[in-house]
Amino acid sequence: MVTSDPVGTARAIAVEHGIEPAGVTEISGGVANYVFRLGQRLVLRMPRSAAFADDLRKEIAVIPVVHGAGVRTPAIVAEGKISTAERRDGARGDSPYVVMEGVEGNDLVEQNAMAAWADVGREIGLLHRIEPREIDGVPVDAGADGRPVDGLVEQGYLDAGTAQWLAAWMSELGERFDREAPAVLLHGDLAPQNIMVDHAGRFAALIDWGDAAWGPRAMEFAKLRLEDVVRVLPAYKDVVGVRFEPGELEAAVLWFHLQWGLSNLMGPPRPGERHWTAPPASRLTGVLRFVASGPPEPWDTVIKKVDLWV
Repeated sequence: MVTSDPVGTARAIAVEHGIEPAGVTEISGGVANYVFRLGQRLVLRMPRSAAFADDLRKEIAVIPVVHGAGVRTPAIVAEGKISTAERRDGARGDSPYVVMEGVEGNDLVEQNAMAAWADVGREIGLLHRIEPREIDGVPVDAGADGRPVDGLVEQGYLDAGTAQWLAAWMSELGERFDREAPAVLLHGDLAPQNIMVDHAGRFAALIDWGDAAWGPRAMEFAKLRLEDVVRVLPAYKDVVGVRFEPGELEAAVLWFHLQWGLSNLMGPPRPGERHWTAPPASRLTGVLRFVASGPPEPWDTVIKKVDLWV
């Protein structure tokens, strides 16, 4: 644990910002960070353990860049360091914390706001327009590689015939988009729990930049349900300033859903988590549901390019 008394630490930081200790309340649900509301307008985030400290340092570097590009995300008000407990080698380290503007409202897990999805597309379009540059702690993620179906057959999760069919489908999808296209700056965890809406259901902000990376643009949409990606992409295409061939981006998004869904199929059960992709089979069954729903063009054509019943 980075601090043995997160509440006490939060109260001390609140006092530095002119807020009484009684005005500190913890916001539950954070996996990587303790999150506290400081009064009515500020939010404090500090890592739960040293393993998450680098992700928060990355956020501190990324947020000013994306905020400067016009992406709606809470601005940083202050940052600092917490003296951590002595390590086994006898040295001491420092862990970051950040105080940010607060966002009034709920995330899209708590409040399903259909009207917000077009704004999500516009915000991600602005994000993906950012010119390549060095940002401390932000890695390059080339996306998924390999054939996850091979391991699934070897370990008995799929029969060989089904694996062959899936591999053929993914191969055809992979030919529909450029795997060598320039990387863009990704939020990296574009999911309902990181999309905030106000109490009227209007988009308010993107939060949690700890997974930010440079990578393939279609990978950005792999943590959204495909039904929601349908709502996001038209506005995204209007803003991002890239010309796509018909079905190109849709094929790439579907490819990532299949690739990640297959890769996660051997994972352990994860009950009680808020993210819809946490259970190992959720993303694959999400693809099945989407295909069975009769999706609109150009998704329908992308799917029908391969005979799914061979």
